[in-house]
Amino acid sequence: MGSRFLKSVLFISLLFNITILGTAGFFYLRECGTSLGKAEKRYEGLAERLKLTPEQRALFKEENEKFRASIQAAHGELAEKRRHVFRLLRDEDPDRASINASLAEIGRVQGTIEAQAVEHMLREKAVLDSDQQARYMELLEKRMEKRMSERKWKRSSHP
Repeated sequence: MGSRFLKSVLFISLLFNITILGTAGFFYLRECGTSLGKAEKRYEGLAERLKLTPEQRALFKEENEKFRASIQAAHGELAEKRRHVFRLLRDEDPDRASINASLAEIGRVQGTIEAQAVEHMLREKAVLDSDQQARYMELLEKRMEKRMSERKWKRSSHP
């Protein structure tokens, strides 16, 4: 009877662990794994709103793929620099000069990301006619305002 009970407990434990891993995988894919799908949906929505020609769509798609690749590399660099700051903070007596240097590097990478985003927008804007350009800028401004209202970019009120 002890062996049968143990097998039942192990089976329930295995089932529980599989459920937990499946749930974690689902939420991971929903949050991280579908960003490409979200970007593709945003691109299609933008293409429809701007009434892009097939040539413009092809140029936008090519530009978007290049931009995503460059941004992904920069975000990886940014994540590593943030990890470095946390490693420095773990020291018993953190070296403030090293922390400040790392923070300056983080600022540099963030500036690079911003510059890449602006350059991307300028390249996209360049393939549009004047009516499309006005609508494009309006859509970008609305998206920025939405992100700010969602507090993604909102400045802290703390000094």
